[in-house]
Amino acid sequence: MNLEKIFNYSMRAFFSPDNSTYNMPAIGIAFANSEFPSKAIEMIPDNGVYTLDIEITPILLNITCKDSLTQNTIFSTKLNYDSIELDEFRKKIINGSVGLFVIGTFVECHFYVIGTKKSKPYQVKQINFID
Repeated sequence: MNLEKIFNYSMRAFFSPDNSTYNMPAIGIAFANSEFPSKAIEMIPDNGVYTLDIEITPILLNITCKDSLTQNTIFSTKLNYDSIELDEFRKKIINGSVGLFVIGTFVECHFYVIGTKKSKPYQVKQINFID
């Protein structure tokens, strides 16, 4: 299974503009179970630096993750989101900011980062919002 197929099973984006755990803005990508995020974590290079393009539509976010050096697409996905959470994130984070993204699971209305040997936040060189 490739990353595109795995991310077809992702379901929601979470935004934390002032994440005290990582001391920088964080974007969480949630799946309904732990199987798919664990597979994704194993397939995404952990030493890479990425660009996230986030296209905002009224219903879904279209997120494309690219290698910041080659601009090759690593994965793309369409995710549900909370518009109030996104608005708060955008009030504190300007277009083009650095940050990170994490992968996890959404269980009983809570987002949990998946813990594996390779799981750590992925560095984002640039967060681009496309309205």
